Amino acid sequence: MRQAFERCEPEVLRYYYLIHHYRSPLDFSWEDIASARKSYQRLINLCGPGAEDDAREIIQLDALIDSLAPTEREFMHRMLANLYDDLNIQGMCGFIFEHADAIRAYPMLQKMVKMVLQNILGLSLRPLVEQTVEITPEIQKLIDERVQARKERNWKRSDELRAQLEALGMTVRDEKL
Repeated sequence: MRQAFERCEPEVLRYYYLIHHYRSPLDFSWEDIASARKSYQRLINLCGPGAEDDAREIIQLDALIDSLAPTEREFMHRMLANLYDDLNIQGMCGFIFEHADAIRAYPMLQKMVKMVLQNILGLSLRPLVEQTVEITPEIQKLIDERVQARKERNWKRSDELRAQLEALGMTVRDEKL
C-alpha cells in the first residue's frame, strides 16, 4: 500500500476503489490506476475544482432535487438509480460521463452532481498534481521522428511512433501542421 501512495494521489486511489463493486474481486494493476486517474480528472474537469460547497446541503438532497426543472430532476433520479442499485458507483460514473454535455448545459445540475460526488462519495475534486515525464534523448528522438513522419504525411509510421511514445508513458497531442 505504501508503494501505491508513493506513486499516486490518495484521491485517485479512493476513486479507483469506489468504482470497483464491493462484491467483485479486485485485480490491482497500475494500468487500471492510470485509467482511474484519467477518469477522475474528467470528473474534476466536468464539475470544477471542489471542496468549497457546504456539506450541510446534502442533507436536503431530496428537497434540492424536487426544486430542479423536470429535465434536471429526471437526470438526477436516473443517475442516483445506479447508486441505489447495490452501490453501482461505476454505473453512476458511466452515466455521468455519458451525459457530460447535458451536465455542462445546466449549472444547477452540475452543482448537484458535484454535491453527490463530494458529499456522498467523499471525492474532494481538488485538481490533481500534474505528472511530469523526463524527456530522455530516446524520447526526443521518437518525437522528432514522429513530427517528421507527420510532415511527410506518413501516417502509418506516425501511428507506430505514437504507440511507442505512449508505451513510454508519454501523452501525444497532435497540432495542425
